[in-house]
Amino acid sequence: MRRLEGLPRPNGRPYSPAAAWALLVLLSGERPKGLAAPRLSQLRRQLREADPVELVGRLRHRARRQLAFVHPSQLEPLSADRRVVQSGWRVAEQVGASLLEADDVPAEFYVAQRDLSALREQYLIVDASEVANAVLRIVDDHVAVPQADGVAAPPVVALDLLEAGDPRAIEAARQLFARLVQAHRGR
Repeated sequence: MRRLEGLPRPNGRPYSPAAAWALLVLLSGERPKGLAAPRLSQLRRQLREADPVELVGRLRHRARRQLAFVHPSQLEPLSADRRVVQSGWRVAEQVGASLLEADDVPAEFYVAQRDLSALREQYLIVDASEVANAVLRIVDDHVAVPQADGVAAPPVVALDLLEAGDPRAIEAARQLFARLVQAHRGR
């Protein structure tokens, strides 16, 4: 699978979706809600001690990835919808990745499972593979994707870029993720 080329194989088990999101919230500079103190301490320790490449490989189960087609006239309204969080290449430069926007890359969105049907209906989103111009990353309803103004937090965008399969995106994402982990360790 081309999209997984950028993700290293973890030595340990991949994190559960809940643990992956808690770690990403921490890495975004916030405190995860509803996390027991021992688990929070464990995740902080892993952020301090683990190799960033190892962490990346363990975060792959944070969402279910689905390729889709959205009529080009609906991409901008979908991007502005408060039920989605933008991610991927199209917002990479906004979050500090050294990667210029490209027109031929799919738009990427995080969406809660509960909102998926309504979004599909409203924006006429259909499943696609050959003509996909969007990637939907479907998360459990209780997940609050770390974001600012509808754009995913930098560590989330970095992970999505790693899955893009493009060598430029992979390198920019690795640099961004490593910088974020180092900055977190410096706090």
